Amino acid sequence: MISMTYLFSLISMAFTSSVAIMMKYNPQLMAHPNKLIFYMCLAEGIIAWQAMISQMNVAKMICYFELDQLFMNTTFHAMTDAEAINMLRSSNYNFLQFFEFISLALNFFLCLDIVLTMRNPFYPHERRMKLYLPLAIVLACCGFLLTLSRVSAPRKSDPILTIYDRALFSVSFLSVYILFAITSVAYAWRINTRPGMSTSVRKEFI
Repeated sequence: MISMTYLFSLISMAFTSSVAIMMKYNPQLMAHPNKLIFYMCLAEGIIAWQAMISQMNVAKMICYFELDQLFMNTTFHAMTDAEAINMLRSSNYNFLQFFEFISLALNFFLCLDIVLTMRNPFYPHERRMKLYLPLAIVLACCGFLLTLSRVSAPRKSDPILTIYDRALFSVSFLSVYILFAITSVAYAWRINTRPGMSTSVRKEFI
């Protein structure tokens, strides 16, 4: 099972990296809204890498590469060796979850852009594109903070949110995205299939 996880992670990294590189060096592929897809490929590649690392013995890897010693030296030995290993091990899951939210937010804005383009096709796309990436980072940070303890084993003394609250936020974020994605696609399909829509325009959107 673990070997299959490595295999699928490597395949995912290879494909997402290939698509990102191909888009980067082909200006036509970076046309709107493909920039969102480019950033999604980068996020998905990072997610695949972190997921593969999480299946390994992270503590052994940290010790093998002496990352704990490097971390302790750069922080002036502010923590013990065991605390440094635990922090580095937790950071892998934190990176994994953060970039999952980055990808989710970019997908959300891709669906939103479909609706906005259909409603106002002559509005300059680049004005919206300037906002998508910063807003995706903001949404990812909010989602990360609200659900972080779902992975990082929250303390029972957490005065703000319990593990059940954070799990509820996780489910809510996914539910909102799924409902919005389905609604935006249905809206675009309805607009494109109504009488009077140009065939060439219909092909571009579909």
